[in-house]
Amino acid sequence: MTRFSCILTEFLTGVTGTLGIGNGSLTADLTTSAGSFQGSLNVSEIVNGLIPTLPQYNGTITLSSGTIAANLTTPYGPFVGNFNYGQYLTGVAAIAA
Repeated sequence: MTRFSCILTEFLTGVTGTLGIGNGSLTADLTTSAGSFQGSLNVSEIVNGLIPTLPQYNGTITLSSGTIAANLTTPYGPFVGNFNYGQYLTGVAAIAA
């Protein structure tokens, strides 16, 4: 478990790029240690009825140096903030050691 946590932490802190949400689609432009990924996914068609408000979400989620920065408009109000997942995963790996 400790080895897996370290590998996961290293991988996720190396992810950079942008995730965008708009009109029911998720777009990605990411670079990882395993390579790059660019593309889009029509999430509205996949969830079809499970989350009927998804087309009302707009904004971006940016990943950089172990941090997720969200700047979204949702039907429930704005969702803006940062989450340092690199620091969190490092802490989890230390606890598991």
